Amino acid sequence: GGIGASILTWMTIISLKRASGELADRQARSHHQALHDALSGLPNRHHFVERLQEALDGLVQTRNNGKVVVAYVDVDRFKDINDTMGHQAGDALIMAVATRLQRVLAPSDFLARFGGDEFAVLCRTGENDAGEALAMRLRSAFEESFDVYGQNVRMTASTGLAMAPEHGLSPQELMRHADIALYQGKNQGRDRAMFFCAEMAAEVERRREIELDLHAAIEAKNLRLHYQPLISCASGRLTGVEALLRWKHPTKGDIPPSIFVPIAEEAGLMPALGALVLERAFVEAKRWPELEVAINLSPVQFRHVDLVDMLQRLVIEHSVDPRRIVLEVTEGVMMESTDRNRQMLEAIRDLGFKIALDDFGTGYSSLRYLGDCRFDKIKIDRAFVTGIHERKRSMTIIQSVVTLGRGLGRDIVAEGVETEAEASVMRLVGVTELQGFYFSHAVPADEIEDLAASFG
Repeated sequence: GGIGASILTWMTIISLKRASGELADRQARSHHQALHDALSGLPNRHHFVERLQEALDGLVQTRNNGKVVVAYVDVDRFKDINDTMGHQAGDALIMAVATRLQRVLAPSDFLARFGGDEFAVLCRTGENDAGEALAMRLRSAFEESFDVYGQNVRMTASTGLAMAPEHGLSPQELMRHADIALYQGKNQGRDRAMFFCAEMAAEVERRREIELDLHAAIEAKNLRLHYQPLISCASGRLTGVEALLRWKHPTKGDIPPSIFVPIAEEAGLMPALGALVLERAFVEAKRWPELEVAINLSPVQFRHVDLVDMLQRLVIEHSVDPRRIVLEVTEGVMMESTDRNRQMLEAIRDLGFKIALDDFGTGYSSLRYLGDCRFDKIKIDRAFVTGIHERKRSMTIIQSVVTLGRGLGRDIVAEGVETEAEASVMRLVGVTELQGFYFSHAVPADEIEDLAASFG
């Protein structure tokens, strides 16, 4: 009995040890999973913060001239890969980027993935120019194209860098400053590395204030539309107007659309802002039954709003003839999810609306869109119109566009006409309508009747 009891005891001990070992293994695996990104296998944000805290503690304790650099790396236009090639291709690209980054970094650098297309790098160094060297290494990771399912895909990345002790001595501060620098890099055209500076933080705070105030202004419907006239080359009469959004801030005064529209797009306010513009333009269009009213559509409206239903509702509610409404789209609308957007444009045309391709000539594939979609108007960008009488190359381009557009049965609008000479040249080459400061700035709705009368 004693021997049997001993054997049972030993078996129990062995079982407990095995269970304890398995539990420890599971806990170790769980801890590893908790600190690593599932897709790439790289350390995750939580692990990065732990390691960064250790590095900063070491920096404070040693009190030497060491530096701790944090770099945020964001793959530019990653969404386009997901949209055009699918999410599996996007995952494959993330894996390829992770491999490429590991290859260019030093063994002592710490690379993490925060999710999506965002990576972070921690670099401990004693060199003052370590940030510049790190930025160059990170840039080199994107010099060659990536092989994604047999397709060569060229990608760029934006990088934001912050350095301790100059830019903070806590993980939160340093990471926030690297994020602000990354945001600035994206804002200035992508494919660049930006180092944090105090002015950036002030700029971000200013934009944040504008975002909050804009949200309140949209809620209270405190934005207004002004209208710039379009003049017929054939008759010299005012035949249409373009609705342009204006915001008079109660304390900051007039804030131009070039400032608040990008902020609205980043903050997810464009659907609400776009809906406000459409509603106001339809209400005011009823005042001018003889005029066309042009309204700009943002690419964001195509992604987030059931645009066709909204337009149909506005036509019914306000009893406006859709043939008088010209919806202007830029090439950006055509580049994003092209098939879906093309179908939406066709559905909008089927309701009776006219469609204009805005800023023609500024993109890379404008001619293809002319063949793919049924546009009613082509608006030549002001960059080609300014000083046209002095530039033969621009003249040749505009003549070609007019010939092509008229051959396809489209009206041609020249934007940015500021002088009599520019207006004369545009009439000479066969443009249909003219728009620009030479005729009038954008004016409030109440001034349109008088303006129309002044053009006979």
